[in-house]
Amino acid sequence: MLAKCLNFRNKVLESQNAIDTCIEFAMDDLGNTLDIHASARGMEAWEVSQALRKAYGLPSADIVYDYHDTLQKANKTALAELESLSARQAEILRELSTRERDFPS
Repeated sequence: MLAKCLNFRNKVLESQNAIDTCIEFAMDDLGNTLDIHASARGMEAWEVSQALRKAYGLPSADIVYDYHDTLQKANKTALAELESLSARQAEILRELSTRERDFPS
């Protein structure tokens, strides 16, 4: 539990770095990058808070809205979009590579 708590800050910094890099080099991917990292860190924060409450005998949080489920759905959707985008980019690169071979050197 201690390791999860201490490592959470590192993961937040990692996410901030990924977002900064996306802003600098791939602005078109920013929305998806934000969705992936924000939902992942949100899920992690929720899981750590639940584990801490359990470890220290604190009552469960009063849940008005199922944040964890919503974050899981957002993360799954964003990761699927990233996979789809990567597949489309790979297909475009294969097509360009094939066309390049058709031209004489």
